[in-house]
Amino acid sequence: MTTLYGKDSACEIKKIHKELTSTGYCKFNVSSEKISTLEISELLGNTAELYGVPTVQKLCPKNLNNAKPNTYSGNYGLNAFPLHTDMAHWSSPPHYLLLRCAGPATNVKTLLLDLEHIINTESKITLNRALFRPRRSLDNKTCLLRLTENNILRWDELFLSPVNQTAKDLSNRILEKIKLSTPITIGLTKKTECIIIDNWRALHGRTPVVEKFESRIIDRVYLSSLWDI
Repeated sequence: MTTLYGKDSACEIKKIHKELTSTGYCKFNVSSEKISTLEISELLGNTAELYGVPTVQKLCPKNLNNAKPNTYSGNYGLNAFPLHTDMAHWSSPPHYLLLRCAGPATNVKTLLLDLEHIINTESKITLNRALFRPRRSLDNKTCLLRLTENNILRWDELFLSPVNQTAKDLSNRILEKIKLSTPITIGLTKKTECIIIDNWRALHGRTPVVEKFESRIIDRVYLSSLWDI
């Protein structure tokens, strides 16, 4: 597995780029727990600054009673999170997301699935005609979205609602294909372990959190692009 050693990591970053291009995600190590998550992000590319979103977010398991309703924890609690695109309801979701272990939990895994393999049998006509409405509006505005446009692949069964019959049929087929798929499971069990995900291609989720692993903490940072190396 690739390990980043700070500023002199050009070869390692190339390996990460190659794996991202091949699979849509890459697990890697950093050489020390002392390297901050923000420093890791800045080694890889341009950190995205999103309005109202902390640059480094601390993701901790929450039960239904302690979570905001318009979040995954507010809908699923400590149960498994379904495979999805982060911020799929945005017109342009963040391109990449970095996950870094900040509080290990050996029995909780990140799930990953290449969305290209799910929708590659759908016709361009179907994908163009299938329209989805975000469950949540942005700036009091709601725009219709397609699952594929401008090099973005997106999916979220919670925050995207089908508008027309084509979208309803497409949604049902995608859910069935995901159900029949076997996602990759990756554990983040050390504070030096990270995953970077192409959010325009790979879906991610989470296995259930059992009671003694509620101390799990994941740092998340969004990136708008990677360095061209």
